[in-house]
Amino acid sequence: MAAERVKHYFVTGATGVVGSSLVPVLLGDPEVRVTLLIRAATADELAVRVERLFAFWNVPRDDVATRSRVVALAGDTTLPRFGLADAEYGRLSARCTHVVHAAGLVRMNLPLQEARRS
Repeated sequence: MAAERVKHYFVTGATGVVGSSLVPVLLGDPEVRVTLLIRAATADELAVRVERLFAFWNVPRDDVATRSRVVALAGDTTLPRFGLADAEYGRLSARCTHVVHAAGLVRMNLPLQEARRS
């Protein structure tokens, strides 16, 4: 029998209400890997946002087993290929088995064109 492929989730909106509640559930399975798409202008901003998520999820800094199963990418869901470089997008596409799109603008007063793009 062939070995089952590791579950690897790609999650957009991990810093929002839905995503930030879902990811800890996914990480409850030690076989699951998660890639997060997070809006960030710099690597430092990305690192800060990820640390805030780990703190929110009560994942201590020394919990290497959990932290090593999470990868964060800076990107934007409104851009082609999430604004990722071709090579990074290719790696993401090759390894992910599940996609959870939880990102979106929740302001109800957006112009219609902007709401549709989101």
